[in-house]
Amino acid sequence: MNGTSRGEIFDEASNWLMGGGIMTLALAPLALPGIALLMVAALPLVALGLAVAMVAAVVAAPVLLARRIWRWVSAKQLDRHMGAAPVVPADQELPPGATVVAGPAGDRLPVRLAGRPKG
Repeated sequence: MNGTSRGEIFDEASNWLMGGGIMTLALAPLALPGIALLMVAALPLVALGLAVAMVAAVVAAPVLLARRIWRWVSAKQLDRHMGAAPVVPADQELPPGATVVAGPAGDRLPVRLAGRPKG
């Protein structure tokens, strides 16, 4: 190890770290105006991002509303096309392909036959 002991290595590392700490504390007040200038310089970018977000919201809101209305109308048409669910007494066996739509209601189970449109 070139004749240097662990203690000497530790002492040299400690000196360098101490010097770095002193320099950091001495120069920190000079960095504060730079940080403030960066924050002020970033304000136009924040305003630009906010403007883009507002335009995106104005465009996206009608699209989302139209999708919601479309799905609601489609669901209503499907319900009208499928018709009301037939009611089968609880003691009878369900027909093949029938699925339970809701839980028990008294002694009857409302069921809908899968894939069987009304009419």
